Order: sequence, then structure tokens, then C-alpha cells
Amino acid sequence: MTGPCRGKVPVEVDVTFYDNHSWKVKVDAYIHVKGYALARITHLDLESEELEFDNEEKGYGAIIVGKENGFVAVLREPLIKGNHRYTKIRVSGLDVVKKGERIGGYLGLKEGGIFIGFKKEVIQRLEEIARKLEPDLFENK
Repeated sequence: MTGPCRGKVPVEVDVTFYDNHSWKVKVDAYIHVKGYALARITHLDLESEELEFDNEEKGYGAIIVGKENGFVAVLREPLIKGNHRYTKIRVSGLDVVKKGERIGGYLGLKEGGIFIGFKKEVIQRLEEIARKLEPDLFENK
């Protein structure tokens, strides 16, 4: 969990994991902009000490489905935490995937959190939001 730093733009979201039960987690969320803090591509970071999973693999394909005021990531493989298995993650408060739109995505595990990678058109939407919130990050890009 790296926490705040230059190039990680804080955003307010609600996050709930679903499958054999629902689990709402308070997270620190950031749009992590390409070129800062080792980011090779702009993505969404969700960080919390609670987001430690038992999975051996560190990355998973996902289908991202746009919902009202957010999106759901449907995972190809479940995230495992103790006796619970999660196959869906609902992120509310970040309107970057159009309602009803379905795109391929990627979910990666990291220490103290996860990150969600998107297709190019969604990355552009993330960067537009980041540009409005912290325009100085983009002045020399």
C-alpha cells in the first residue's frame, strides 16, 4: 500500500465485493496517472489494509460493466479471503464506464490493495477526471 503521492489523484468511491456474501470496504482510492510513482499506464488504485487476499496469482482478467454512477468488475477467477470467494467488485462514485457498456479489463493484486486496469477509452476518461482535479500533473505532458 503506497498511499498518497504525486501522480495519485484521490477520488471518493464506495467499494463492495460480492459472491457468497457481500463485503463493503472503506478504501483510499486514487487515479494513478501514467508516468508517476512507477505507473506504466493510468489505472485505478484501491488501497486498504483489509485488501489482502489469499490468491497465489497476482493478476486476473475481468469484464467491466458500466452501471449507474459506477461500474462492476466481474472477475474471471475469484479473489479468496479466508472462507470467502469474491467474483464481483462494485465501484460507485466514479463514472468512467458508460451505463450498459461492457469492456475487458484487468485486476491486479498488490500489497495492501488492488488496481484495476481499463481499455484506452476508459483510461482517457480517468485522465480527464484527474486533469480536472489536479491540472498541474498534465502541464508538461
